[in-house]
Amino acid sequence: LQWDEELANQIRSLSDPPSTEHPNDADQLMLVSGLEANMIQYKYFTNDSCELDEPCIGNAGWRRVLMFDSSDENVGGANLLIGEIYQVLDDYTQVHASVTNHGLYEYDTCHRHYHFTHYGSFTFGNSDPTKGKRAFCLISTGRQANAEWSSLWSPFYSCTYQGCTPGWTDTYQAGIPCQWIDITDYSTTNSSITGSLTAIMNQDNMLCEGQLVLDAQGNFTWEPTEFTAINGETVFKQKCVTGTNPSTLANNIHQIDVTIPTDGNGYVTVRTE
Repeated sequence: LQWDEELANQIRSLSDPPSTEHPNDADQLMLVSGLEANMIQYKYFTNDSCELDEPCIGNAGWRRVLMFDSSDENVGGANLLIGEIYQVLDDYTQVHASVTNHGLYEYDTCHRHYHFTHYGSFTFGNSDPTKGKRAFCLISTGRQANAEWSSLWSPFYSCTYQGCTPGWTDTYQAGIPCQWIDITDYSTTNSSITGSLTAIMNQDNMLCEGQLVLDAQGNFTWEPTEFTAINGETVFKQKCVTGTNPSTLANNIHQIDVTIPTDGNGYVTVRTE
């Protein structure tokens, strides 16, 4: 088939939905499809389980957990840039980078990787939002938008350098530790319970959904927040201009109804040691 510009223009994919309306901003959209991929399991946890330290379970022993995917897409036209989390030296030791030096990411001695506690808030009904997901690797896991404005390649493919490319998604799959809500205390002995599974991305506005403010050398600039790190120091966040399009913060929430069946129905039993 010879080159035919007219024919090629007929199959161009300029704005495969969701198309970018914010060409100069990063804009993370929480996808409802992730919440729809949910399941309920019984899982067993020992007294030294890392999940108790998070905490994303109420107690050790058998727990009933509502698992689900968490997926958010950058529907803006600019990278959601977090940056370098750490450097790995030739002797395999890790050296903190700017993001960790400012407390935005913190090293978890139990899981032995860095945690980002402000990734999202996940609740079922009236569950406690502080007992839930801790992100550790916000990267471009898949290309969602088949459009010319979305690059075929993303530089954010490793936990050492994190962010999300326009048109790409960051997905945490159900089954990853703490990618769930502990629903053990909901009584379904006599009847099922239906409640709202709610996900809020970037609930503390710690990620720059807009444009980063850089210094003359192109480095991040930082500002203090109300949050405190494990070591008692103030957590800083990257300075960001979100006023270019305030709607970038309005699409960070999704909610669906989920039914917990009566006891003995719809469960998978798993024991973890």
